[in-house]
Amino acid sequence: PVAFQQKNDKSGAYIRKWLPQLAKLPDKYIYEPWKAPLAVQKEAGIRIGVDYPKPLVDHGPTSKENMSKMAYAYDLHKEKMGEVKKSTKTKAKGATAKGAPAKKKQKRQTKLKF
Repeated sequence: PVAFQQKNDKSGAYIRKWLPQLAKLPDKYIYEPWKAPLAVQKEAGIRIGVDYPKPLVDHGPTSKENMSKMAYAYDLHKEKMGEVKKSTKTKAKGATAKGAPAKKKQKRQTKLKF
């Protein structure tokens, strides 16, 4: 979740402005302060878990797990949509379920009332 910020604000000016407790951290740790060694945290006057919360999840494995779940959901959706398309293709073109020709739908124009 930090790649975009690291690419566009390498020094962490935005973080330093809105999270003053992280302002003294070196650029290297500004986007992932929990990775800063204890000595660096002490030097910056901050302790992760006391002055700033620890991460709720480990983003690496959690991200991979979520991506695999989304891929599975998309695959199920594609399968379901494929079945729907197949069932509509099996019907004769222009015929209803009873086999009679389908009626053409007329488009209705609605009049706007002012």
